[in-house]
Amino acid sequence: MNKIKQVQKYWDEYTTEIQTQFTSKELGSREYFQEIKIHHDKAYALSNQILDIPNLTGKSVLEVGCGIGLDALEYAKHGARVTAIDLSPICINLAKRYFSYNNLNGVLRIGNAEQLPYEDNEFDVVVARQILMFTPDPQKAVDEMLRVLKPGGEAVALLHNRHSWYALLGKVTGTNLVAQAKDPPVNTLHSIKEANQMFQKFSVVKIILDKFPSKTKRRTGVLARLYNLAFIPVTKIIPTRIIKPFGWYIIIKAIK
Repeated sequence: MNKIKQVQKYWDEYTTEIQTQFTSKELGSREYFQEIKIHHDKAYALSNQILDIPNLTGKSVLEVGCGIGLDALEYAKHGARVTAIDLSPICINLAKRYFSYNNLNGVLRIGNAEQLPYEDNEFDVVVARQILMFTPDPQKAVDEMLRVLKPGGEAVALLHNRHSWYALLGKVTGTNLVAQAKDPPVNTLHSIKEANQMFQKFSVVKIILDKFPSKTKRRTGVLARLYNLAFIPVTKIIPTRIIKPFGWYIIIKAIK
């Protein structure tokens, strides 16, 4: 099985099995989306601000790696013309259901981030917050984002920081970085320097670090309790200026 097929298989499984760590509601039910969205919105609060969702009205927006459609629906709610792709057929089917619950339209299809099925200079905005670290050739995916953006178009993307507190904690404890049960077959970490290099063909690149220590509700067991009761209180006394360079999320805002 090639790597892309392995990635697809994992995210199919993640959606139907591993994602249950966020909710006990029936897969695809209204309540299922509502409960997962609570966790999702907290995790991506800063990148939502950077994307400036209320300002997407009337713009053509492509989301690469849309998952079950939580973000794509928000763009549609704010008047964007939404196109979204994901490697997982299960994710796309769920995203379509989520859109139907809300009586909104979007072009949702199965697709590979490394081979976007769109013309050059087609979109005003391209969002890739849940894909670049999980695809075999992230540079190819970034180049595709650049290709389909209109001149002056905006990309908002996310990478996982190799030099973060979270990566160090995972290494020390031997725990998975993405899911308690099973990590993806591809999960590449990057440095800030590498992030800049990946987006060097864009005319403007801005990088912000995010995702600092906070209590976990989705992890269980002894290590999770130690993390919540011991590690978190210690990090709260560390000055912000010291911990700021070690955020788990590298958020990139780039202009073509």
